[in-house]
Amino acid sequence: MPVSFQVYLVPEGDTRLLGLGGEAIHGFVFSALLAGDPHYARRVHQSAHKPFSLSPFTEGAVVQGGYTFLTGGQTTAFNISFLDDEAVNIFARGLQSATHRVGDAPVRVADCVLEASASYESLVADAEGKVALLEFLTPTVLKKAGHDLPLPELQTMLSSLRVRWNVFAPPRLNVPADLVEKGRPRFRHFRLRSGMIRFHRFATVGFYGFTELVLPEEVEPRRWTATLLRYSAWSGIGHRTAMGLGRVRLSWVQGTGRASEHPGDGPVQS
Repeated sequence: MPVSFQVYLVPEGDTRLLGLGGEAIHGFVFSALLAGDPHYARRVHQSAHKPFSLSPFTEGAVVQGGYTFLTGGQTTAFNISFLDDEAVNIFARGLQSATHRVGDAPVRVADCVLEASASYESLVADAEGKVALLEFLTPTVLKKAGHDLPLPELQTMLSSLRVRWNVFAPPRLNVPADLVEKGRPRFRHFRLRSGMIRFHRFATVGFYGFTELVLPEEVEPRRWTATLLRYSAWSGIGHRTAMGLGRVRLSWVQGTGRASEHPGDGPVQS
């Protein structure tokens, strides 16, 4: 069952993190999973499909010059969405561990607040409008044939979502590949920028901003395309969603509004 939490942390000292801090949050999450169930944490670490996606810090952080700065004693927070129940239970158990760190700073877990939840069954529904407005909140990177794609190639994007859905959703809800192939939407309008994100061992270029997608006319392809787009708000889109990349927000356009009429076109950084 997809579920989303806001996790509040208080670092004991000032710390500087690379990029948007997603790599450091990723490390914190794995330390909690390791404390909750070491065998499970190792299995997830080796898996190509992580059972969670996360945001960069949503408050209490300053992003400047390619780094994220946290202040000792000041509460900061990030959002994490889990894609199955087992991960939720183990993470919650691991949070009770006495020792956690973000980067070089020990942190205290101040709170963990449930923000939203859904069932996979509830996500399977027809589109709520003729056009999907997909807002990429953090730099997004698609991967194809071993190469990073810094642009929203639709077939790759939907195929990635379909694979992730089929890994975590109940088998009876598996999305057939041919429906995604037949039901691809088309771009109506987009406004995108690129951004460089630094990690310890590499850097990557991602895109963020808006795309407007016209959904297919056929009922079944349209329903499953809408389902996968709806799921993307939980799973993220593309590569390294467990490190803060590929966070998205979905809304539906009923009329002829364009993406340029919608506010906010940058990544969530503070």
